[in-house]
Amino acid sequence: MIRDRYQVPKENQAAFIREMQQLKQNMMPKKGTSDEYKALYDAVSHIADMDPNAKGIDVKLMFGNEKLLNAIKTYSAGKKSVRRTDDGKERFNNCMDSLAILKKHVPGGGMQEEAKKLVDRVNEVRKAPEAGQKNHLDLSAYGGQRAKEARSARELKKGGAQPGL
Repeated sequence: MIRDRYQVPKENQAAFIREMQQLKQNMMPKKGTSDEYKALYDAVSHIADMDPNAKGIDVKLMFGNEKLLNAIKTYSAGKKSVRRTDDGKERFNNCMDSLAILKKHVPGGGMQEEAKKLVDRVNEVRKAPEAGQKNHLDLSAYGGQRAKEARSARELKKGGAQPGL
C-alpha cells in the first residue's frame, strides 16, 4: 500500500528531486506564514535536499512523499476557495505545484486517487467542476516550471531582477 501511494520509480527519482528543488527555489517564503504553510514548505525542502544517489533513497522518498502529501492535505483544508491576496493565491498555487509534482512522478494508483480527490474537492467548493469554468483547478498547469515563471513575474512586477539573469 505505501509503495503504491508514495514510491517514485527509480528512473524518475533524480528528475523528481530536481523538480522539487526548482519548486523550493521559487516558492513563496515561509517567514510570517501559517504553521500549515511552514510544514508544506519544509516538506518540499526535505525532498529537494535529498541526494538521488544516497543509499536507501527509495525509502527516504516514500516517507518524504507521505510527509508532503499530509502537508498538502492540511494546508489545502479550508483554503479551497480562491484566495483574496496575491501572496495567498501564490502560496495556494505552491501547494498545488507540489501536488502536481507528486502526481507526475508517483504513478501509483494511490497517489493518483489522492490527487484527484483533492482537486475535485477544490473544484467543488469553487463551484467549477468543469474544465474551462472560471476558477477551475487543472493540475496539469502546475509544477516547478509554473512556480519559476510566477516568481519571475513577481520580481518584474516589483521592479526586481530580470528573469533569466
